[in-house]
Amino acid sequence: FAPLTGSILVEADEPGALVKIDGQPAGFTPAVIQNVPVGSRRISVSLHGFVPSQFTVDVAPDQQSQKGVSLTPAREVEAVSRYAEDIDDAPSSVTIISGEEIRAFGYPTIAEALRGVRGFTITDDRAYPSASVRGLGQPEDYGNRLLVLSEGQSLNDDIDNASSIGSSARVDLHDVDRIEVVRGPGSLLYGAGAVSGVVNLVGPPRDEPNSANAGFGVYDGVALHGRGGFHYNFGADSGMWASASGARSDGFDLSIPDAGLASGVEAFSSVNTSGRAWSGPLTAQWFFQRRNQSVPVGAYGTVFGDPNTRLLDTRAMAEVRYEPHVSDSVQLLLRGQANRYASNESFASDPGSYERYQSAWYGAEARIAWTPMRGLRLTVGGEGQTHPVVILRGESGGAGYLDEHAPYHFSAGYLLADVSPLSWLKFSGGARVDNYSTFGAIVVPRGAIIVKPAEGGTLKLIGGRAFRAPSIYEQVYNDGGITQVKATSLQPESIWSGEVEYSQRFKSDWVALVGGYVSRVQDIISADADAPGSDQIRFQNSATPVLLSGLDVEVRREFRRQWMVSASYGYQRARYLSSPIADASLVNAPEHLASFKGIAPIVQDMALLALRATLETPRRISLDSTETTGTSLILDATISGTLKGFGLHYTFGIYNLADQRALAPVSGTFASRVMPQNGRTLLFDLNGTF
Repeated sequence: FAPLTGSILVEADEPGALVKIDGQPAGFTPAVIQNVPVGSRRISVSLHGFVPSQFTVDVAPDQQSQKGVSLTPAREVEAVSRYAEDIDDAPSSVTIISGEEIRAFGYPTIAEALRGVRGFTITDDRAYPSASVRGLGQPEDYGNRLLVLSEGQSLNDDIDNASSIGSSARVDLHDVDRIEVVRGPGSLLYGAGAVSGVVNLVGPPRDEPNSANAGFGVYDGVALHGRGGFHYNFGADSGMWASASGARSDGFDLSIPDAGLASGVEAFSSVNTSGRAWSGPLTAQWFFQRRNQSVPVGAYGTVFGDPNTRLLDTRAMAEVRYEPHVSDSVQLLLRGQANRYASNESFASDPGSYERYQSAWYGAEARIAWTPMRGLRLTVGGEGQTHPVVILRGESGGAGYLDEHAPYHFSAGYLLADVSPLSWLKFSGGARVDNYSTFGAIVVPRGAIIVKPAEGGTLKLIGGRAFRAPSIYEQVYNDGGITQVKATSLQPESIWSGEVEYSQRFKSDWVALVGGYVSRVQDIISADADAPGSDQIRFQNSATPVLLSGLDVEVRREFRRQWMVSASYGYQRARYLSSPIADASLVNAPEHLASFKGIAPIVQDMALLALRATLETPRRISLDSTETTGTSLILDATISGTLKGFGLHYTFGIYNLADQRALAPVSGTFASRVMPQNGRTLLFDLNGTF
């Protein structure tokens, strides 16, 4: 007796979605599924990054049933509130850089992925690239007002508080599924450092199939990199992924204004490994990066053109989380972390010198979220960190000039409430108290009102405070009094910020956004003359507050059916509230930023064309003068695609097609006050997954 069967044609507006019939995998869209038993069948269609669709189909004998499905993007972000929520419900201004965009443009580093993101300005001083947000980011601050996370765990070091976004962070982004970019204060949940924004790197999801991958490529025209990794599922809810990568570059020649031609710029070697393992509620992640780079550009007062100025940086992190399902209304998070940072810096100078930094720190956090009723969520948590090893040493000509051991610790507690009394109204607010052994306690509140006045429309009113604790480097660094003396009584930087943003979704895939913000920054830390007319400098708090204000506009079509369009414009004004000179604008803060990104299929799956254009107006070079850099327009183009039969994905492209020689301000300790950014460079990447 042969059972009666029919067939089902399942189509979706996204190819490659998994089709399950009565819970069993049956194919990928578009799919014609044969020999389906007659009767009512439960069908689910799912694709990573989209909300699963479920429906029933009545199958008739020897007939084909047909169903078309429109998948809705998940539009989730985790970095704002430390749990997954819809972007429209998140009490912050958020941009998501999707995995499809990362692969289409072949972004090799975090810095490249952030270039063109609304409100971001990227600077590469040829030692460490850094990002400023909404005009806040000074030369040689190493991006210490931006917090970079890996799955919610900080990757900033604890000596400079630097946010590594170049080759000292990663040499490729193949293990990054998406990048969450959060503008504005983030200290409520993350403490010190999240002054101007948070960048969260989210890795591959748990439900990836078993696979192994390997690849190689080139970026910046000269940097070769290779990698290998795997994803393995031990069971229904246990598995791991891991990767190892390396990169090497002989550098390139760079003509630097007022200094000359430097050879071997950004010559480096690097190794990296990262991964994640999980079993039910238990998760562990790790990260290790080591980079050795030559800096012949006359940085930090060294001899220009000498390749013996070298930076050897090591960053290691391990974290374990336990997130058991207590009940439908109670969620618990327990986590512990261990970190290490080391930097060995050799300086080509007369006499020759070196500096050695090393640190180790440990921390733990407990958080509980309680939903006593629909529309109310309460989150309470606490964390503590101890930094027992924080060492800075320096020697010049055989004589020591820096020998500091500055251990410290802090503890913090926070409370957050999310209240949604109506489907179109949400209140979010809370406060955090941090108590540092170095300067005492500080309170940071945050509040937001989110209103949805029309279908697809979201209005956000956001306000809050953030702070940045003075880094250990800023507190204790000195060169024995030759050019710099030790700081005294540094206070944390503090920022109060208010923001309004309205977004309107239309035609299902499009969103238009307009927003404005005002921030007041107090006690900015910078290295200034120790006394009027003195040749010695020291880190000190500015007596003059800074006012940041701006306007953002963006229109975006989300990545659907291999198409994406994004166009944005930002006006930002960053000024000291009082200044002894006529121009009170901050250094390194262009007033106008604009970008365009577009992805379109030439041949479905096999060839996608991606174009990016980033425009920025001049940046002020130093407070000593009104000189500025020029306006820059950078055009990038890539072609990428997947050869499914071979499991290969490729990206080929050229960054800076017109070979624009943009300049960026750098610290006064460099041979030149401006540093040329990359001209025309070649990008190629090939990755195989099996």
